[in-house]
Amino acid sequence: MVSGWIYHASCETVDCLSSHILTFCDNNQIPVRVVLSLLAAMCWNLWITRNNMVFKEKLVYSPLTVPFLVTSNLMRWRKLFRCEDLCKLESMVQKMKDAVANLRPTRTGIG
Repeated sequence: MVSGWIYHASCETVDCLSSHILTFCDNNQIPVRVVLSLLAAMCWNLWITRNNMVFKEKLVYSPLTVPFLVTSNLMRWRKLFRCEDLCKLESMVQKMKDAVANLRPTRTGIG
């Protein structure tokens, strides 16, 4: 249900999302803390990018800006992680960097 600017999520939606997160963590043997940090970084950077576009009139010229900011913030936040989670975090960030690198168009030398 949408009411003005506030979205009221039903309990079923929240339960479904949390079960997907837990299944993802179990299948990939990634601690829930690390995955939730990834989600927090994604939400935070989408919010900041949106605010920059709306209030500071900054344009985003590449869709790869947000994934770059996410990986950058996760590496900055690594001091907040437990020692046993750091390896998983760094592995996940490296996979994200590799995926983003594959999305980058090749340079043609023109422009």
